[in-house]
Amino acid sequence: NTTSSKMAEEEEIALASKVANSDPLNTGFKTYIAKDEGTEKWVISGKDMQVLTTSLEPNESIQCEPGSMMFMHPDFVQDADCGCDTCFTRCCAGESCSKAIYTNDGTSSAYIGLTPYYPAKIIPVDLKTVSGPFVAKSGAYMANLGGAEIDYSCNCFSLECLCCSGLGCCRQELSGDGVAFLSAAGTIVTRELGDGEMIIADSNSVVGYDSSITTGVASSGGFCTLCCGGEGCVNSTMTGPGKVYLQSTNFNKMAAYWTPPPPPANNVDSSSE
Repeated sequence: NTTSSKMAEEEEIALASKVANSDPLNTGFKTYIAKDEGTEKWVISGKDMQVLTTSLEPNESIQCEPGSMMFMHPDFVQDADCGCDTCFTRCCAGESCSKAIYTNDGTSSAYIGLTPYYPAKIIPVDLKTVSGPFVAKSGAYMANLGGAEIDYSCNCFSLECLCCSGLGCCRQELSGDGVAFLSAAGTIVTRELGDGEMIIADSNSVVGYDSSITTGVASSGGFCTLCCGGEGCVNSTMTGPGKVYLQSTNFNKMAAYWTPPPPPANNVDSSSE
């Protein structure tokens, strides 16, 4: 019945909150629980491989990565932003060269559902609450509702660029007064760094961070570690103050897992005969 369902939901929320705030080893990291959440304007549903559903008023639009649409009301019309100026910015930021735009062309509110382009959770970032631009990893952006600008900053002469850090020389920056939705896979953890506090993170595990955080590089170790340690030549350093989001499974790791190995050379030769 309704009462039992409500009690079960409250128990689940309480348990999720307890897990999120649990830190028995005092690492300072908190688990981001991808529970059902949202506002009167939008809601994120599902525990994993989530769906973002939003209700838009007439002539109101939502922007997203191409291929994100899962379902929508018949009153929606689709367009694409392929302008040369915005295309250049998005490409430098590591995103698709175009952006899909869905507009409610009806006379009343209508719904639309969006999903990440790979099995992932959705992280909402209210840009009004962020001091300065929010820096997101290339490919992390999924959609935005309201005013949100995608820009980039470039630092081609830093040690990070010379050492081929996974964060790259071009960084994606999100700013405005709307809500940006990011995609991340696996277990997501956050850490609020104090002033001058530093952590070392795998570059591919970084989802995003406040622009107040200073990034750098640290050597992965000696010669044998560099060649056989599996972490590459360098890891990324992140120094506070600010908040950072990390993911346990990035898209490249997931794609490599599902990509079949190449056939043995002798099989290739025999099949070509």
